[in-house]
Amino acid sequence: MNQVTTANEFTGLIRQELDIESLLRTTLEYVLGRSGPTNAAVFLPTTSGDFSLGAYVNYDCPKETVDILLDQMANVVAPRFEHAERPVHLASKRALDETLGDDAQWLGDSHVIAYACRSGEETLAIVVLFRDCRNPFSKLFLDQLVTVGDLFASQLARVIRIHHRHLPKEKWGRIGDPEPEQRDDYGDLAA
Repeated sequence: MNQVTTANEFTGLIRQELDIESLLRTTLEYVLGRSGPTNAAVFLPTTSGDFSLGAYVNYDCPKETVDILLDQMANVVAPRFEHAERPVHLASKRALDETLGDDAQWLGDSHVIAYACRSGEETLAIVVLFRDCRNPFSKLFLDQLVTVGDLFASQLARVIRIHHRHLPKEKWGRIGDPEPEQRDDYGDLAA
């Protein structure tokens, strides 16, 4: 019953979101409302095959190091979870070390949840949530995250289809692609 309530609430919030930035903001607000105080980042794939930061919430990371941390996570952590079918919950230092190796040091003694939001075979976003291990994520939240992640991926795929509907599918590109050059009626590049 809880999953049905979560699905209905979240669907009602994102159904009309047709802008990626608004969709990311609404999703993070909803997830953080369920998880409580948490550091959160959403990484989006780029055309070069790596990930870039799409949105984040800094709960307790030092301001002077958060940019470096998020860059490192985009380069190393996000790609590790690109093919995950379900949320990965790393609830101990040992689990972090086994999964991330030397790169686990960036997350210290955190509980981490990473989730690949997928549409078909394509990963549209990687959501990473992390906070101090003294405040673990609940089983109920993990269950809710599966529902939210699937709905977020569906809406993100819808936004991409809408924004690229005038192009053949093979020219859609991926989130983070540079905008195509616009030409005016005379064939010149528009400003």
